[in-house]
Amino acid sequence: MSRLGGDLANEINTKNLLKISNLIGDENAKKYQSDNQEEYTPLVGISELLNKFLVISGVKMNWNPDEKSWYNTSKISISNIYGEDINTQVDGFLEIKKDDIDNDILNLFIQAAPGSWYYFNYQDNSLLVYSSNSEFNDEIKSNESSGKLKPGQLILVAGEEAETLDFINTFRKVYLDIEAPFKLTYPEGFDEFLDASEDDDDDGF
Repeated sequence: MSRLGGDLANEINTKNLLKISNLIGDENAKKYQSDNQEEYTPLVGISELLNKFLVISGVKMNWNPDEKSWYNTSKISISNIYGEDINTQVDGFLEIKKDDIDNDILNLFIQAAPGSWYYFNYQDNSLLVYSSNSEFNDEIKSNESSGKLKPGQLILVAGEEAETLDFINTFRKVYLDIEAPFKLTYPEGFDEFLDASEDDDDDGF
């Protein structure tokens, strides 16, 4: 499958090459640059270190002291999902915070195109997933964790639309001061906060 349309997530520039070098080594970064000078080469093909569930290669984040959380203020650059090259900037909502006992919580809603979206919630070693793609949801349900699990094993949970909307509407109310309910069928409201500040941290990899 070729990369999605839209702005590139992995621009070949000095800033990104330095980040890549810090992660997978200088030689691999140079190879990535030289290979792309000849033909398009996916970043994930350069190093197995990047063959992960979902690699976010760039996003601007703000800190909210009241919620003690990080939230995105820009489009989300998706490099790859496992070995599949994506290399596209997408609309979405990303929140990273801690629970009451200091465990990580991650909420991520990404929209590849209007009406085509995915929601992920990770906490307590559990990954909840829901999408506009019914076949994808069926696949998650068929692989949902059940029975006795091994210590440390990730628990896969099939989500629902209500959980997706609860996260989005809470995100918009808390971080963007938007009360209007979000419509998954006719999504609007991303432009209110994208690139809100050029001084925000650009996190990724």
